[in-house]
Amino acid sequence: MTFRTALMAPLVFACLPALADWQVNNDSIVAFQTTKNINKVESHQFKHVYGSVNSSGAAMINIDLTSVETGIEIRNSRMKSMLFDTDKFATAVLQAKIPDSVMTSLEQGQPTRFTLSGSLSLHGKRVPVSTEVLATPAADDSMVVSSLAPILVNAADFGLEGGIEALRNVASLASISQVVPVEFTLILNPE
Repeated sequence: MTFRTALMAPLVFACLPALADWQVNNDSIVAFQTTKNINKVESHQFKHVYGSVNSSGAAMINIDLTSVETGIEIRNSRMKSMLFDTDKFATAVLQAKIPDSVMTSLEQGQPTRFTLSGSLSLHGKRVPVSTEVLATPAADDSMVVSSLAPILVNAADFGLEGGIEALRNVASLASISQVVPVEFTLILNPE
């Protein structure tokens, strides 16, 4: 029995990251791109992202919409008030479940690719979302989860068309795209 236990110990420790609860690190990034006047693409991000993933793979990621950073302060302010309406809807929430097969197969230093499915709650609406991600556990039991393809957020799904139109008018633009690609790199630290 002791010999068998000794043989199994490395396997148990190799899977320890899969058995942990994690908190989203402040260095995590949620970024998005906007397109205006048909071909002018600009990159933006949210500076505050927080949340957790529990040992069963249930993830809740909160995106502080008041932390939007576009590189232009007046545009940050307009996005908060005219688009996101942060006085009423200050946070977007991504809820998802990492598949059990992934949770039990995570190994330190070994990237694992899988489909992450869940829902995005934004502006009082909840919409199903899905994307390919890459999860890489590190030696310190942290994990990095990065989107391999963007989540395409359609303004109409969340009732944001009026906000986009208001932004277009105030900036005297010919157009602003109604579909926005959103990508993320989440750094998860063990609790």
